[in-house]
Amino acid sequence: MEVKPIKVGSVLLKNNIFMAPLAGYTSYPFRMLAKEMGAALCYTEMVSSNGWKYKDKASLKLLFTTEKEKVKAVQILGSNHRIMSAMCQSDMLEMYDIIDINMGCPVPNVIKNGEGCALMGDLKRASKIIRSCTYGKKPVTVKFRTGLFKSHMVAAEFAKMCEDSGAAMITIHGRSRDMMYTGEPYYEQIQQAKAAVHIPVIANGGIDCVESAEKMMRETGADGIMIHSRKDEPSEIFEFCDLFRMEHPATPIVVVPTSFNSVTEAELIAHGVNIVIYANQLTRSAFPAMEQTAKSILKYHRAQEADSQLMSIQQILTLIDQL
Repeated sequence: MEVKPIKVGSVLLKNNIFMAPLAGYTSYPFRMLAKEMGAALCYTEMVSSNGWKYKDKASLKLLFTTEKEKVKAVQILGSNHRIMSAMCQSDMLEMYDIIDINMGCPVPNVIKNGEGCALMGDLKRASKIIRSCTYGKKPVTVKFRTGLFKSHMVAAEFAKMCEDSGAAMITIHGRSRDMMYTGEPYYEQIQQAKAAVHIPVIANGGIDCVESAEKMMRETGADGIMIHSRKDEPSEIFEFCDLFRMEHPATPIVVVPTSFNSVTEAELIAHGVNIVIYANQLTRSAFPAMEQTAKSILKYHRAQEADSQLMSIQQILTLIDQL
């Protein structure tokens, strides 16, 4: 694969390797680490335009950045072109250099709201959103899939619409919405989209090692790749850490072992890892407990029966003091 500079609108990037926006992962520290490892562009986590409108603290927290992050890219999600346009022109996005619109998220709740990949079924609305977000001077990019259904893929048509609507770059996940994150990417769909437009095309989906990156570039002719890993075992991480540590003996390595959860801290340390982040285990473990409490209240129409499952206020305060 040829690593080369790439221009997105008025923004010149040092190479064509990008870090994909990942919910729960690509926070400011993660992005800074990815850039230190060589990524030219790292997107924020997906930020809801409705969350921005109603000043949701969790959504606004995702927008944190500093001057140390040299090229800043934010990914936004929504279905209302007026709200999204106002968000793009707001003070909160003033520090960002590139705005990416998510039109590829396949999650059911997102689809139900007419957002993410649902917009691939409504080209008129999708076009209106892109046009409304390009009123300012910042480059607007769009991330989408090959289509809603494996039986009806529209990557080239959607890519052309994005370009005609003012997008400065597109990223295509080589799977349809109903494929979610499994199955071989449809390389020919990305290739056809690349042939249909004159703006940069970034390929995404199923790229989890050097070999798959090489294949994606060879099969699609894309201008660059966007990567992340979903493997449930740590061999790929070990290989990366070993190679990286040889070149960068003093640079901290941070690992988030959510999918490859069988690995121990001692094993990670042996491969040069400095920090281990357990990103969402505590939050996820709380949901079963909340579900049981809710079922008890709904069944008995009072809270008394649930008391035995609860931590007392005094215990909570003591726990906080201990922490």
